[in-house]
Amino acid sequence: MQTLVERGCGLDVHQATVVACLLMVLKNGQVQKQVRTFATACCVPVSFRPRRFGNCAT
Repeated sequence: MQTLVERGCGLDVHQATVVACLLMVLKNGQVQKQVRTFATACCVPVSFRPRRFGNCAT
């Protein structure tokens, strides 16, 4: 099967959290999955705010 997207990210938005799921196809054909959950509170200290995956997902 042909790979159309090598990197993709989906978001699941809830009232208290946002869950991000990143799927990447590696050079050997295996799929790597990363899941991260972030709080949606506006009062979260800067050190706990979500950081991007840093993987150039589409």
